[in-house]
Amino acid sequence: MSNQTGTEVELLKRCNFEELTYVQNHARSASVRVWITSVVAVCLFVSACKSESAPENTGQDPESIEPSAVPNTKSESQEVPVKRSAAQYAEAMAAFLTWRDEQEQLLEAKNRKEMTVKVSALKNFRELAMTTYASRSFRMFTSQDEALSSDGELAVQLVLEVVSHGLKVENYPVAVLKPAMKKYREALQGLADGRKAAVGGTPALKSLLSVMLKVDKNPEDPKARSIQRLQILILAAGLDDTHPIGKEIAALKEHALAEYKARHELMSALCDIDISVITGFFRYAVDFRHLVAAHPFKATALAEVPEFIASLDEELLKDLEGAGDELGNTMKSWWPTHPYYQKARVAYMRYRKYTFEDSVPGWKVRKTLKKGRAGEEVVLLRERLAAEGYLEGDLVSSKFDKKLAGAVKAYQSSHQLKADGIVRDKFGLQHKTRKSLGVSMNQRARQLRLSLQRWRESPSGKDPFYFRVNVPQFEVEVWEGDKLLRMHRIIVGNNKMEIDHDKGRKGYLNRTALISNHVKTIVINPIWNIPDRIRIYELEPELEKDPEYYEKHGYMVRELGGNRFQIYQTAGPGNALGRVKLLFPNKHSIYMHDTPKRRLFNRTIRTFSHGCRFEHRDGIVLYLEA
Repeated sequence: MSNQTGTEVELLKRCNFEELTYVQNHARSASVRVWITSVVAVCLFVSACKSESAPENTGQDPESIEPSAVPNTKSESQEVPVKRSAAQYAEAMAAFLTWRDEQEQLLEAKNRKEMTVKVSALKNFRELAMTTYASRSFRMFTSQDEALSSDGELAVQLVLEVVSHGLKVENYPVAVLKPAMKKYREALQGLADGRKAAVGGTPALKSLLSVMLKVDKNPEDPKARSIQRLQILILAAGLDDTHPIGKEIAALKEHALAEYKARHELMSALCDIDISVITGFFRYAVDFRHLVAAHPFKATALAEVPEFIASLDEELLKDLEGAGDELGNTMKSWWPTHPYYQKARVAYMRYRKYTFEDSVPGWKVRKTLKKGRAGEEVVLLRERLAAEGYLEGDLVSSKFDKKLAGAVKAYQSSHQLKADGIVRDKFGLQHKTRKSLGVSMNQRARQLRLSLQRWRESPSGKDPFYFRVNVPQFEVEVWEGDKLLRMHRIIVGNNKMEIDHDKGRKGYLNRTALISNHVKTIVINPIWNIPDRIRIYELEPELEKDPEYYEKHGYMVRELGGNRFQIYQTAGPGNALGRVKLLFPNKHSIYMHDTPKRRLFNRTIRTFSHGCRFEHRDGIVLYLEA
């Protein structure tokens, strides 16, 4: 090494750097050709620096040197150069290249057969998967250059994390995907280790790999494998027919066979991953795009879900066609865009964690707790509020302090309770805080899971500007994109069982229905046309008690002809619709309107309507006009 020039030392340093870089980037090697030729990028310099038989650098391209013109550099003192030959070596190398092509074809056929067998064994979406793969010659979706693509990694992550959406894990191939990912990582490491060993092989092997680098530069060029070109490259690499050709070619084959075995293990793992992702994609489309499971009137019955899924083949294939090879990004694009959905996911996983740990019991304390009180019950209250994310810091103090009172108020506000910071042990609405705290973590998790399903079915967030009526929270929200602009308290339909004899209906007829449509009309000082059901079951009993009931409350009779008539209430301060109503087409004849009974907005539970009444009528109207 003492005779090395500065340039040679620099080349050796670069050689070591490229060797390390190669090992780090092994996952993107497309085939054994790329492996062999990538290793050569390291070996070219090693051969130039270490091999005594390498030709002197004349500044010429090795490909331009004729075989007979390559000098023998073993002895610089010889005055007459001896011609070197690589004809036999070139023939052996040509045979190896043919063998290598055959191995590539065998490996491809083996991988395809394995994928066909695995797809045929699927229990869910088998026909869809087989049709899909056959249409693309069994090319995988999630991998590129024998490694997972970035989108493939995302798709794997989404399938593995379906539980965070409140979806049933047993409906997804998680049990197959987890070990497949482990197998993939192990195969990837094994392949890297094998290639690293090849980089540190014998000088002859490195020289052969340098030849492969040149050959594979132009794989489509038939001249790239000609005997003459092979001779040129072999001689330029410092090899000739005086070398033990059979031994060196055998070593090359040994490394190639090890490579094929490692690649097959890798492709087998990628096959399992790809099939799991494609079946997971189909189920993801079902759950996020097609299945209605929470709507009170439109939900598909649990027993009918398999039949429903079987009817979706055409829609699922369209979903896949639209995704192309971007399965992961497409799946994520199906998430509800409303910011509350992600918050619900986080909350669900928190409650689910406590459900499994069984570490936070339901609140069963029968004692009023407020600021200034002390005792073991206060510690339990701290633990409960901390578990639900309302309190941080000291969880062992037995004193009910200001910070704890603030946490109780925050809890009460988010649960639509009177925010006074007191947990009362009383009946009626005054005990609602204690009753709410008594809900188990398991029940909270079930509620959030249902909420996540309703978000997936909801159109909220799909329009740039919209009103969102939050029925259980008794509020209407005004949204622009993902920004909450304003909120108003509302009164929603009551939950009483009703009978409509005229239409032959029985049920909770006054419940505020789940609908979505565009506001078409704003009516100022509306009149109210009384539905027959309300006239018969609400107004006429009052009329029997007081014959002047209609006159006192502004009700009038309009003759429609044919012995038909319509009761309506004139516009004015006493009109049940108030001073304004917002109309949007729907089959339930529901609209948002004002009310003269302003005191009802101060109630915690506001279920006094036949549809939806809103607070701050002037604020909403002026805002919409603006």
